[in-house]
Amino acid sequence: MENASDKPFNSNSILSISEVGIVAEKPLELGEQLINNHGLFYFGKGPKREDFVVLGDDNGLVVISGTDRNWYPTGQPAKQRSLKMKLQVNTTFPEIEVEG
Repeated sequence: MENASDKPFNSNSILSISEVGIVAEKPLELGEQLINNHGLFYFGKGPKREDFVVLGDDNGLVVISGTDRNWYPTGQPAKQRSLKMKLQVNTTFPEIEVEG
């Protein structure tokens, strides 16, 4: 990847984020909402369970975990937080907001 820059690093320097984690009371239900409302899709290589679901592809993942899990590899308890993100789904760029 040719992305060298002489400019100071700032938020515009970020090219992409490969994984975003969301904590929800009902991960599978939130996953279904994101699929139905924004065109996301289940990750073909990932789990699809009531307490943990992964959306996206090898270039970008939305990991949705239940509240009773610990984040790997830190072991810290998962906590709900608000999140606003703009994704690329095929040729669309939905803005998604999740309340924590």
